[in-house]
Amino acid sequence: MRRDKHSIVLKLLTRLNAKRMIGILLGLFMVQAVFLLYVERIRLQTADGDLYELTLVNYLLHMVLSFTAIGFAIYFYIILKNRGEGSKRAQHMPLISVFLIMMISAVIATLEQVTVGHITLFTAKLLVFGLMIHIKPHHQYYIYGVPFALFIIGVFAFQHSPDILTTHIINATAAFVGVMFVSDRFYRLKYDDLFRTLELKQKNKRLETLATLDPLTNLPNRRFFEKQLMYERAIARRYETTASLLMIDIDHFKTINDSLGHDNGDRILIELSALLKKDIRESDTLARWGGEEFMILLSHTDIAGAEIVAKRLNQKIEDHVFLKESTPTKLTVSIGAAPLTIQDDDNFSVSYRLVDQALYEAKAKGRNQTIIKITSTE
Repeated sequence: MRRDKHSIVLKLLTRLNAKRMIGILLGLFMVQAVFLLYVERIRLQTADGDLYELTLVNYLLHMVLSFTAIGFAIYFYIILKNRGEGSKRAQHMPLISVFLIMMISAVIATLEQVTVGHITLFTAKLLVFGLMIHIKPHHQYYIYGVPFALFIIGVFAFQHSPDILTTHIINATAAFVGVMFVSDRFYRLKYDDLFRTLELKQKNKRLETLATLDPLTNLPNRRFFEKQLMYERAIARRYETTASLLMIDIDHFKTINDSLGHDNGDRILIELSALLKKDIRESDTLARWGGEEFMILLSHTDIAGAEIVAKRLNQKIEDHVFLKESTPTKLTVSIGAAPLTIQDDDNFSVSYRLVDQALYEAKAKGRNQTIIKITSTE
């Protein structure tokens, strides 16, 4: 169970990372576009000699960074649109994209030590990704650590001014250490928050499910049945379909309880529930109405079809042997059948009155039979 929750949380984190990556990468693409048009292009035009080749390489790297950013932004957009963030590949893509962009930025920062000596773009990306993207702590060491190590080596190799070198090392190291610490904390806090939220939602869902189930038979209870009834009536009004109700009551159940005991009485209710459930369609709704009474909503079924179902149930229950392994018992049921009315009455009072009258008549006429009511006797 915890492993399943862990997988869901990782999927949620991937989705969150993908959403943030789209915004970050689009912003990075626009920044790079400005640099290419108004900064790097001018540097390239004014460079000469050995600096020209170095500036050209730097220009091309900025272009690669721009296309990498927009390419990953499009990828994350497609992933979110198709809801494919749950795949293993999708979960790894934020890590891969951050790593590639940081590596390219480290190379650019290294080459710029010869020309302008700036490290702003590298440290800015380090801070933005470190504070905005949630990466597992043990992944952070190579996602940020490898580009940082490459950056440090490059600065030592190409920056010949001791003062600038010292400043770059101090600033970059402070940014790196801060990112590693804060990113680790942010990830753990976000993971724990999502995990707790998921647990709370699952608990609430279980409580909601329990609130609509009968604890003995595990069938839907009256509350759920009435909601389903409202839905069926709305469908019937919209598409001019029909539906019917069956009310089932076990004959002489008090006598059965008195002679066999309440434990066996409960076992009979459970066994009857399974028997009824097995004999109806998946589109129908079976519920324990209360005590020894059950209700069945027969979807898309007229009263003639309901009568066929009810009589089949009468016979099947009469032929069935309950408590076969311990105390073999035979029993019968009385069934009332009525059409589901679709008028705007109070809840379903008309339908309930009809099916209740039909059941009462079935019991009054000797039980173990089905009676249909289409119009009320009141």
